[in-house]
Amino acid sequence: MAKSGVDYFPLDVTLNDNFKLIEAEFGLTGFGVVVKLYQKIYGGRGYYTEWTNEVALLFAREIGLGGNAVSEIVRASIKRGIFDETLYEKYGILTSEGIQRRYFKAVSRRKEIELNERYLLVPHTLFSGNVCNSEENVCNFEKNVCNFEQRKEEESKGKESKYIHHLLPRERAREIFIKLWERVPSDTEVEKLSVCASEFEEPEELLCKAMEIATEANVKTTAFVLGIFRNFTKHGIKNVSDLEAHERERERKKQGNSPQQKAPELQQGPDEESALRLRELNRRNKNQN
Repeated sequence: MAKSGVDYFPLDVTLNDNFKLIEAEFGLTGFGVVVKLYQKIYGGRGYYTEWTNEVALLFAREIGLGGNAVSEIVRASIKRGIFDETLYEKYGILTSEGIQRRYFKAVSRRKEIELNERYLLVPHTLFSGNVCNSEENVCNFEKNVCNFEQRKEEESKGKESKYIHHLLPRERAREIFIKLWERVPSDTEVEKLSVCASEFEEPEELLCKAMEIATEANVKTTAFVLGIFRNFTKHGIKNVSDLEAHERERERKKQGNSPQQKAPELQQGPDEESALRLRELNRRNKNQN
């Protein structure tokens, strides 16, 4: 297996306010823990690290700090945006867009690296067009040139392509959000929509569909869109074709049930006839008087 991590990583001389807040809250200990976590990430998987209770305890022991203190610093770092909150909650990992960008820049000359597509926060363009092998979950970086010809040849021969492009870049998710809902989303909203939409075969198209459904329902919230995504998953919807087929089937069932739905209205016929007779009788009595 090819090496995943790197032997060194860059650390900016001037750190952003998130780092300063961690240092202000926890002193140099907080700063040191975050840097140690960076070492663990870059030296291990390279672009993320798993973060379970067991991993946290072992990490705390290695650096000679209490487990509670480490956990508190990590929680604060996630809250401050040093590590991505969405991926931590969903997959139990520590990573960030900055970590991934620095890592992929450092390994750009490698022939291949192992990637888990679900953990990516950076757009495919960072790979200079390189494609991912969905079977082995490996990205090829040989000569930093993409190999689209093989994929085109497979598709022209009617073969199922082993290459996938499911990741929805956060900037594209932001553009869709602004275009459809005419407001600027928060970074958290963008991250959630991007990560969850990337579970589908056609993330961009299904994000548009989900937001359009939310708009029609007059519930323009990210939570509502995520609920629509869960409904898509529940019904096995992975792309627009699946969604259209599902809607056709739902419409067919609705039309099949329509006679039963109209039955109560048909049963009201005698009542309407009785009402007409009563009005006619009242009219005659009024004329006689």
